[in-house]
Amino acid sequence: MKNENKKHSNLLCDLQCKFWDLSPLFIRLGLAVVFIAHGYAKLTGLDGTAQFFGSIGIPAPGLMAPFVGGVEFFGGLAMLLGIGTQVAGILLACVMAVALWTTKISAGQPLGRMELDLVMLAMSLSMAFNCAGKYSLDSVLFTGCKEGECK
Repeated sequence: MKNENKKHSNLLCDLQCKFWDLSPLFIRLGLAVVFIAHGYAKLTGLDGTAQFFGSIGIPAPGLMAPFVGGVEFFGGLAMLLGIGTQVAGILLACVMAVALWTTKISAGQPLGRMELDLVMLAMSLSMAFNCAGKYSLDSVLFTGCKEGECK
């Protein structure tokens, strides 16, 4: 029984090592799809976005609407291309933390209505603290990150 468990463990480790670089790719693509879409909607509807921001108490809504829309849109593009993902991850996490607080937590929303925001926050933080992975412009242009090296 012990040898069989060890065999399964080695197989899982081998698979993990083989496909290590797909994990940040999948996280980046998920973030890109959502943030590009939401950022584009904000940027193409700035008046409505600013009005909404003002209604929930965000200061300087006329300035914050294009700023947040830009962070979401260009942060999403950064995730898609895999360049500057750590900086984009920090900025996107900040946007999600503020969004969670202003639209969900302070409004007393149940946890079920916070799920997407929480997942987007967690994924953004994951990219803030990790590299973009092998399938990214960061890995082509810079050599500092060597994820997926198996020992």
